[in-house]
Amino acid sequence: MEIIEMGHIQKKRKNLEKNNRLHFKQTLEKNREKKKTTITKRRRQKK
Repeated sequence: MEIIEMGHIQKKRKNLEKNNRLHFKQTLEKNREKKKTTITKRRRQKK
């Protein structure tokens, strides 16, 4: 019983890690887009 439970927990952890990585990648992409927009705004303000 204990071994099965451990395996189940490990599977859950792996899934959580996958979801976190996907979420992390999405947030990184969003942050990059935000940075791009802020840089263009700054350039326009300098002109």
